[in-house]
Amino acid sequence: MEAQGVFPEDVLEEILSRLTVRQLLQLRSISKVWRSIIDKCSFIQKHSQIRYEMHKEEGDIPLFCDHYSAYAEEEDPAHFCLVSKNLENGISYLTADLNRDCSEYFTGKPELFNYLFCGGVVNGVVLFRWAAEYFGLWNPAIREFKFIPHPRPNRPEKVEEYTNILGLGFDPNCSNFKIIRSIDRVSGQDNGCTRTRIYEIYSLKANSWKLLESPRHHLDLSMNVGVTDGYFNGAYYWAADVYDGETASDPCRFGILSFNFGTEVFKLVDAPPPAWNGRPESEWCLDKYKDFLAVIFTCRNFEDKTCHFDIWVVNKFDDVDPTVPLSWEFLFTIGPPIPGCFSLYFRGFAWDGDMLILVPKMAREGERTLAGEYECSYYNPTTLQDIAIL
Repeated sequence: MEAQGVFPEDVLEEILSRLTVRQLLQLRSISKVWRSIIDKCSFIQKHSQIRYEMHKEEGDIPLFCDHYSAYAEEEDPAHFCLVSKNLENGISYLTADLNRDCSEYFTGKPELFNYLFCGGVVNGVVLFRWAAEYFGLWNPAIREFKFIPHPRPNRPEKVEEYTNILGLGFDPNCSNFKIIRSIDRVSGQDNGCTRTRIYEIYSLKANSWKLLESPRHHLDLSMNVGVTDGYFNGAYYWAADVYDGETASDPCRFGILSFNFGTEVFKLVDAPPPAWNGRPESEWCLDKYKDFLAVIFTCRNFEDKTCHFDIWVVNKFDDVDPTVPLSWEFLFTIGPPIPGCFSLYFRGFAWDGDMLILVPKMAREGERTLAGEYECSYYNPTTLQDIAIL
């Protein structure tokens, strides 16, 4: 007798949501009923949240990392891994698993696999991008890779398009994964070219793209290096240069652009105080720190070639739209200066904030180090001790 005949479906779903991904993968083949439960978007969200809380109690939030290839050559392959305290040596390589699940899309052109890079991870689902305008979603729990249809297969000739920003999110109102992106469209040549920017969103349920109403300000948005890159509780966030005029030559101020995946509306909000008075000398980006939406300022001292990191977090969200930050507070400084960190960039937090990941400057700019690799540095933010996991 199937367990679904013994337990009501909601009870069975509650039991399954407590299991590991590996266990779910094994149980998925037991029956069509079990498979339908495990594959539901709402179950994926619930399972991800429960596993997150369980990992949080253990002080370990796994982090998906990528090392994409700069030149897509055999000697410089792409690598993907999961960083977690509960794994042997702290890391599990997933490159072979990904290759297995997406191989049908790269049949006859395996070199494209080395162009894959991670565009975000939400509820256990990974967004990939390759060859400029191609996207895919990978769910390693069910070994499924979905190729995303091209937004506009019949775009006008002599018009070039470039993806400027990219973000994966989850709409809790309808249990739906969505992808937000902006595209710069360039037509004409040399001095006669024109540039326009459009925004569009992909819905997994509808399996289609649609245009969005653009933000009202002229913006220059940052694509952060971090894998978590600004997604937090149903919304996406970008660090933004805000031009009150029509062009990038006009005076600018600094803010944060938010996008609510439920309402599909952009809003511009204030950045923390260090970004208020003109262009800050420090670099800044967004990430999730523990249960906070955080802004990380990288403050470099060019005289002694050191740097430290200032962490600011949201302490109040809007009551009407809980994705809009209203105020910030300074949390702590990661320092004194980390040895050798002047040439490194913030990559992200892991292990529920107990790991600080930094990458070399050249890796952020898409170049290889002399060793031909992008080697990450791992630190405990409190003790600044090396965390040897590789």
